[in-house]
Amino acid sequence: DYIAFSPVVQTGWDAVLNEAKAANIPVVLTDRAVDSKDTSLYVTFLGSDFIAEGKKAGDWLVAEAKGASGPGNVIQLEGTTGSAPAIDRAKGFADAIASDSNIKVVASQTGDFTRAGGKQVAEALLKSHPEATVIYAHNDDMGLGAIEAIEAAGKVPGKDIKIITVDAVKDGMTALAGGKINYIVECSPLLGKQLIDIVKKLNAGETVPTRIVTEEGTFTQDQAKEAAGAATRRDDDEHDRGVQAHSPAVDQRRDDAALDDVEHGGPDAHDHDVLHRAERDGDEEADHARDELADVRDVAT
Repeated sequence: DYIAFSPVVQTGWDAVLNEAKAANIPVVLTDRAVDSKDTSLYVTFLGSDFIAEGKKAGDWLVAEAKGASGPGNVIQLEGTTGSAPAIDRAKGFADAIASDSNIKVVASQTGDFTRAGGKQVAEALLKSHPEATVIYAHNDDMGLGAIEAIEAAGKVPGKDIKIITVDAVKDGMTALAGGKINYIVECSPLLGKQLIDIVKKLNAGETVPTRIVTEEGTFTQDQAKEAAGAATRRDDDEHDRGVQAHSPAVDQRRDDAALDDVEHGGPDAHDHDVLHRAERDGDEEADHARDELADVRDVAT
């Protein structure tokens, strides 16, 4: 047996991890880390480097601010208080912008990783800090909430106030392609395959690194636009295949195969292949979120 879980906050896990250790159940931390000093309580931590994500966001802003006439006053929308992503993304961002004295965080408050929270906090902070020119949100949802707050204030998101977010979920990428978000740092949730690989290695008696970082990129508006176009073309192709799969020609292939089964006492390998291809082309639904992310990665690379 194995235990794999994503801790919501960093603290308070020693007791339960010690119980798992006493029961000889290996633990794999996924997505988020714990602050336990005893690293023997878990086998490995598989997930994003949240500090690196914050640094990528800050590095982009520093590069973007070069040659700018005015200061870069940043409102930071933090994630859940005490969570690893909130702590580390703030640290990485602060480390990066420290190289430019014209950029400073004028206000920072938790939006609890929610769109509603991001909107509410952004509305309040924009009123108390009208000089703000940038919003850095620790995830896309809070950034999307900030878009609503900026528009309610009569300003243009992406132009009057630049927005930087972390995640690269579908709605975030759509907003990026539409120019309302300026830059997104990817945080990939697709950890399943790597987790299975870890368990297989452990079952085989192999050792794994105590820290395994997921591969992640960054996305600009141009990359998001290209990805959106690729997704549209893919959807069109899927539609065309669906029409073809339910065309009279496909139906006839199915009928011919069924008749052959009756005459020869059952389907043969050829019939299985024909039926499988006909049904596959018309009935299989792609995982659109994963495909779109793959499209974006292809564009980015």
